[in-house]
Amino acid sequence: MFGDAELLSSVGAVVVTWNYAEQALHNIMLRVTRFDFDTVNNLEQMLSVDHRIKLVLDEGHRKLDQDELKCLVQFCSHMKICQENRNNVVHCNYGKSGMIDGVVISKRIRKQPSNLHTMSISKTEMAEIADANFQVASFGWRLSFAIWAGPSRTLYAGETPFAAPLPEPVPSPA
Repeated sequence: MFGDAELLSSVGAVVVTWNYAEQALHNIMLRVTRFDFDTVNNLEQMLSVDHRIKLVLDEGHRKLDQDELKCLVQFCSHMKICQENRNNVVHCNYGKSGMIDGVVISKRIRKQPSNLHTMSISKTEMAEIADANFQVASFGWRLSFAIWAGPSRTLYAGETPFAAPLPEPVPSPA
């Protein structure tokens, strides 16, 4: 078997939770831009995550109330950290660490190709990255529902109302 199963599972959890966070960003793009589904899908094909974040922030400043905007700014700030963490985990070379129960990650820095950036990540830290991604994603989904609901903060499933309050802040990922 290639590598440590628990560690590889943690890497998979980082990937899956990042995808969940990107889906939350997609839903927020739908709600904030008020574009139709096909337009948002086309934009996602053309725009990097950084550009999608910029788009929702620009639109949010024009269209959201102050409480919604505050939550959106927090979500976008956290997404950038999650993206960097995910990229560090996914776009790297792995080596076994003798000092920790984890891996040593090495990654070439694009702007300095001769410079190799190396860091150690334990299994626990890898799981913490996945957990942070999940918290940020969940925050984003709750925010998208609150924006969709508007000032009433109520959505309807058929004739049944359900509350869609603004989410409580989540801690910044490490």
